[in-house]
Amino acid sequence: MAADIEFIRTNASTLQEWITGHKVRGVAISEDDVWHRITSLWPKIGVDTAETMLNAVLDTPAGSTPGMRPFERAQISREDLAHVGHLLHGTDWQGPFAQELSQGRTRRVSLEKLHHWLYGSRPIPAWVDGTVDHLIKSGITGLKMRLHGLEKMQAQLDDTRDEAPSGPGL
Repeated sequence: MAADIEFIRTNASTLQEWITGHKVRGVAISEDDVWHRITSLWPKIGVDTAETMLNAVLDTPAGSTPGMRPFERAQISREDLAHVGHLLHGTDWQGPFAQELSQGRTRRVSLEKLHHWLYGSRPIPAWVDGTVDHLIKSGITGLKMRLHGLEKMQAQLDDTRDEAPSGPGL
């Protein structure tokens, strides 16, 4: 890991210059653009080193030395992440789930990034654990509210049926 940190410290300025050059020209750069730049410049570095470099560069103001915030992996597995998304959103879950994961984040979770996490080409960051926990609790609350609404509607329909006159000719 010490070699990885030294590699990042040595090469992060190259990325920062590339990002600054694009910003000066008014070109928007996404986190995925930076990821592709890292993996194209240094194709042999591991996923963890690339992720740490990405975080170091994106979390560092231009002109300063990148910090070495260690990358922390999520506890949730790729399979469980997919299962939660499917349970919350049904068959077409990936787009809505990526949007929900983005809420309150400074960087958007693109569908491409979600796919990287799901297929293991990028590790799932630790912050996803807390966000998924919140989404599960919100989903449960939403289901309880809908269930309560359905039960209330069922009771009203039962009352209406009980009050309706019955007999011949009606």
